This record gives sequence, C-alpha cells and structure tokens, in this order.
Amino acid sequence: MKIKHYLIMIMGLSSLVACGTISGSGDDNNQSANNNKSLWYVAPATISSGDQTLQNGKYSALTVGGDLTATQITVINDLQIESDASLTQVTVRDDSNVKGNLNATKCTFKDSTTIGGNISSIDTYFGNGIVFSGGSLMLSSRSKVIGNIVSKSTKPATIIIDKSTVKGNIQFTVAGGKVILQNKGKLIGQVTNGQIINQ
Repeated sequence: MKIKHYLIMIMGLSSLVACGTISGSGDDNNQSANNNKSLWYVAPATISSGDQTLQNGKYSALTVGGDLTATQITVINDLQIESDASLTQVTVRDDSNVKGNLNATKCTFKDSTTIGGNISSIDTYFGNGIVFSGGSLMLSSRSKVIGNIVSKSTKPATIIIDKSTVKGNIQFTVAGGKVILQNKGKLIGQVTNGQIINQ
C-alpha cells in the first residue's frame, strides 16, 4: 500500500475539504486498473471523524463520522454517514446508510437506502426502496422510489409524495401514518397501518 500515492490522488480532487483522515488501500495492479476507470477515481476511502464537505470526487466506499455535505460525488460501494447528510448530484451505487436526516437534491441511490431520521428529496431516484425512522419523508419535484417504503418511526409518520412517484408498498410500523398525494403524486402499491390523503 502506498499511502503517499493515494494522498496525492486525493489532493487532486477539486474543493475537497476534510477535517478527518482519508486512507486508501490496494496494490499497484489494482491502482493501475483504477486509474483507467476515471480521471477522478479514488481508492477506498474512509473519513474517520468530524463533519465533512466534499466536491467533485469518486470513491470506492465512503464513511463519515459526522455530518456530510457533498456535491457531485460518486460512491461505488457503500455510503455510511453517522449524522446528517446534505447531498446534491450524488450517486451511490451500493447501500446507503445515514443515521441522521437526509436532504437530497438530484441524487441517485441505486441500492437500499436506510435513514435514521427524516428525508427530504428533490428530483431524486431511490432504486431499491427506503427504510426510515424519522417522522416525515418528503418526495418532491419528480423524485421516484422503486421498491417498498418502510417507516420504523415510533410515532405516526407522514409521507408526502409531491409531483413524484412510488412504485411499491408503504408500511408504517405504528398505526396512524399518512400518505399525502400532492400535484399528481402517484403511489402504485398498498398502504399498511396508514391512510392515503389526496390534496
């Protein structure tokens, strides 16, 4: 493993601000193959602590120990955020796990998405359902969910589908949940432990 080589690659990313540490792993052959994938390809990275702001990067995997603010990054494998995430034009190709709230604008989550708090999305794609534990989920401006939405909130939760589409079932763990359809929002599926309200 050549730490210096990885640090040089990471420093090449424009507007990367990190208070924690970034480390990479792999051998020379893997790195040579990675360099052929993309100009901005970065070896497996872990940002171990603190809030982070990232821009214009590509990561094999990413773990952040605090809040994450990110614009135009791609994560090839898992994304793990220990607090809140504010994401713009971010693509995650494997599982996403945010322990706090998620604000997503023009993002793509290709695999399962698990959120510990509330969700607000604008023009965002969720390719394998959503599990969330907060009290509210807002899908707006052509957001799309393929798969089931599961609310694990201990209190009745509210899901707003505003000019967006959900192709799957919605399940509330606690009875009394609400699914509000606004501005031609669509739910193609069933609701368990809740009611649909058309506005």
